[in-house]
Amino acid sequence: MDKLETGQILVLSLVVAAPFLGVALENSGKRLGRTHYIGWFVVAVIANALSNMAGKQALGPVVSMALFLAGLFVYFLLAQKSVQRARDAGIPKSWCFVVAVPVIGLLMILFLMIKPPVSIQAPINTEDSEGA
Repeated sequence: MDKLETGQILVLSLVVAAPFLGVALENSGKRLGRTHYIGWFVVAVIANALSNMAGKQALGPVVSMALFLAGLFVYFLLAQKSVQRARDAGIPKSWCFVVAVPVIGLLMILFLMIKPPVSIQAPINTEDSEGA
């Protein structure tokens, strides 16, 4: 097995760092339903396919780099949407850092797709509001 070259290490670092930063920076408090989350996943898959096709078609370094960076941005957004979806499903934000791990992250994404949302209920006031 060949050693990893500096360029490969840089690419791998960016692929892991983009979703990690997406999770870390998501503090909006928004929630995202399953249907919209699946849509974001489809967009990420399409971006990945376009990036891979660009590399195989030898479209030139500028186009390939542009598609790679666009793919990283989409994965950054998918990670943020994963936090929003986890919030909707009642899962702690810290679990979403798993999305940054290349193979295990896919399992987390699939879990978020099937986990039903947690219903939000107003707290029950047990005190008499009229006073004693």
